[in-house]
Amino acid sequence: RYNLAVLSYTLSELTTDASRRAAIQILYELLEEGGCMIIIEAGNPRGSHLVRSARQFALNNFNQSTNQINKKHKNNNNDNYIDPGISYILPPIDNKTHQDIGVRVIAPCTHDKPCPLNNGQYCSFAQSVVSGMIKKASQEKYSYVILQ
Repeated sequence: RYNLAVLSYTLSELTTDASRRAAIQILYELLEEGGCMIIIEAGNPRGSHLVRSARQFALNNFNQSTNQINKKHKNNNNDNYIDPGISYILPPIDNKTHQDIGVRVIAPCTHDKPCPLNNGQYCSFAQSVVSGMIKKASQEKYSYVILQ
């Protein structure tokens, strides 16, 4: 098991929502108890949507209490997707499944509630990056979430 898993500009390379959900599930299952998953995508509307969808998928499917509540209120929106037949690929840690342990959002938001941003809004951050060849700083925009 690992204490850190990083998906850096990975979800945008996967072509289907099912493959994105599978990647999130596999990496989450590879984490040890207390481990973190960092998901980073481009700081644009699509990247922000991918990060927000991944965040909501993990909260909906890897928290026992949230999972039970959300199954009663399931809708067809992919952001609130709950896999009714989710099965674990790896054996549980000390007889505890990841649902027993649960997942929580560490950053950038400090709550596990649905994202408060309205349609058309997106979350992004910027970091100054200096390129070795150009010797000029540029602003790299990104969206991210850290789950534990």
